[in-house]
Amino acid sequence: MIIPFSNCPRSVSGHRVSGDRLLRFVYVDEAGTSRNDPVAVVAGIIVNADKQWRLLEEHLQGVRNEFLPVEDRNGFVFHAKDLWHGSGYFRRDKWPQEVRINIIKEILKAIAAISAPICIGYVFKERELKFNRQEHEDLSYHIMAYTNALMGMEAYMRDCAESDEVAAVYAEDHARAKQYIRRTHGILQGKEGDAIKGPNGSVTNPRSMMNSEYYPIRRIVETVHFAEKKDCALLQYADAIAFAAARKLQTKDRADDLISVFDNVRSGDDFWPTSNHGVVCLILNDKPPATATAPWQRRL
Repeated sequence: MIIPFSNCPRSVSGHRVSGDRLLRFVYVDEAGTSRNDPVAVVAGIIVNADKQWRLLEEHLQGVRNEFLPVEDRNGFVFHAKDLWHGSGYFRRDKWPQEVRINIIKEILKAIAAISAPICIGYVFKERELKFNRQEHEDLSYHIMAYTNALMGMEAYMRDCAESDEVAAVYAEDHARAKQYIRRTHGILQGKEGDAIKGPNGSVTNPRSMMNSEYYPIRRIVETVHFAEKKDCALLQYADAIAFAAARKLQTKDRADDLISVFDNVRSGDDFWPTSNHGVVCLILNDKPPATATAPWQRRL
């Protein structure tokens, strides 16, 4: 069940209406989508194009300038997985663990500093399998996590954004998943049918996962736009969020160390979910009004 963001701006009449002013960009990335990962995650950050986009771009360049040699800074792309495990550019023999982890935390700090909303769609694969008694392929879990994340983004746009604002979604260009994510996006906008058949024959129905209040998606406009991180730098923030959230959901070591960057986000297990699948929505560094019926940080 979706619990809407509360005490957010509405239209003068008090009704939530569709908008036509494109002021939000949503950047999404995934984690845990390989066969052996127990949790699939799709995380998105909602960015105000006028007020926040350039700040986040400049912060990334600042992280490059602080940690990288001059010759490697221009256009460098950070991958949280490489930073954490000491792989790729960040080989363990050259980059101490604490330095690598601090880079991830520096990237995450910017999100909290500008109070950017984030939505984390998740699926616990084994629990979902036991509940539905249906064998899913990896892409199915990716579709389910994307559906949950998109539902949270739509909830934010309807309940918290200005009534005339809309948003467009940018995702990393993964060749194998692209056509299925694009189809999922269309289904949730009410433009296509209900079910998606994966390459191995498993069937996923994104529409059945949507709360009726937020279907069809109408404040997330156009199709999902795919890009590589080198061409769409703010995808690196979504990458860091997805990685940190996947570690937290799996209760892996030092996960709370990453989550603690969001200094008013509860890191304890009382907040993080135990259901088969769903979405966690956070508006970072915002404090809920005393009259709020639901906290700004919420499991949806």
